[in-house]
Amino acid sequence: MRITLLASACLIGSLLATGAQAASYVTGSGSVSLDRTDDFSWTAKLAATAGSGTDGTTGTITYNFLSANSAGTVWNFSYSVDNTSVAPSAKSELASFGFNSSVAIASAAATGTFKAGIDTGNFNGLGSADVCLYAGSNCNGGASNGITSAASPATGTFSLTLKSGANVLILGDFVGRWQSTGASGNGSASGRGTVVTAVPEPASWAMMLIGFGLVGGAARYRRRSHRVAFG
Repeated sequence: MRITLLASACLIGSLLATGAQAASYVTGSGSVSLDRTDDFSWTAKLAATAGSGTDGTTGTITYNFLSANSAGTVWNFSYSVDNTSVAPSAKSELASFGFNSSVAIASAAATGTFKAGIDTGNFNGLGSADVCLYAGSNCNGGASNGITSAASPATGTFSLTLKSGANVLILGDFVGRWQSTGASGNGSASGRGTVVTAVPEPASWAMMLIGFGLVGGAARYRRRSHRVAFG
């Protein structure tokens, strides 16, 4: 019976993993795969590693994939930017953030504090990004044009128009840039993000529920076996 239960669990897990490929999910620590018909939320936790004034320079960008048109050419999102920096960079400004795309982007537009651009700017030695959202005049930052910890969070929306329609869009290499970093406030720094989700994904919930059911079934089977053996 134990072997049968284990085999069943493995089979179900395999089927669920296969099915999850048709939905939006986190593909790794630094990217997400979005299905055109499946809305999804995730957070990129940022910590500065390049530039100057990196100590205490952190932030989070929460992304919400809202919808895409039937042709898969226009994808709509909302964002929430939170500068979580602490001393010695407590007065830093999170000035821009961005990511790379698996499909070429024709244009990007945004509402709220941040404007959107494509193939623009750099992130302090971490390279450029396919899409960049910036609070200043461009993705390179600029003094007094970012979000401070006191002003967090900043929210808005953005849309991506792809050069060709797609049912699946993979976004990765999430990155952010800060201005006025360090104790003196004269530095600028950038860092890549670790991607997390707020709650378990549907496939994870299903696997947990099935696991609980299998454990309960095994317990009931053992109780019946004991009654037969010793009754």
